[in-house]
Amino acid sequence: MTFSEQIAGPKISVKSADGADIQGSTAIDSTEKVATFTPKQSLRPGTKYTVDVSEAIDSWENVMKPYSWSFTTLKQASGQWTFDEGNGRTAADSSGNDHHASLNGTAAWCWEGRERDLQHAGAGRCLSSGGQAGQSHRGCRRDDRDQHHLRPA
Repeated sequence: MTFSEQIAGPKISVKSADGADIQGSTAIDSTEKVATFTPKQSLRPGTKYTVDVSEAIDSWENVMKPYSWSFTTLKQASGQWTFDEGNGRTAADSSGNDHHASLNGTAAWCWEGRERDLQHAGAGRCLSSGGQAGQSHRGCRRDDRDQHHLRPA
């Protein structure tokens, strides 16, 4: 959520349509104007969620009026890849849609710290999935020509 001025201490809660609290964490960016809620688990496809934001305070100690909105996730993602296999030529689709991906000839598994991650030739660095289902894949690249390509298995 983007605020018009610097804020501190926002409370962001997310609930599914059946009223279940979505566990997660809230972070404020370096401008202190953007608050981001990151759920601990992936949100369910085709589900309506309600977001409530409150308790943000500005530098004059004004407390925001509570604000709410709702959204619905896509009914079906085509695939979700965590890239945490550590070996082989296939990245498994954890969405349940069986859209597994084949790694192209320039991709390889490498060690980055304690985790085994995917490396693309030319980038010289590992791609990190964070090792947790539902996290998005971060690509490292030297320039725009150095892409990380996947194709259906």
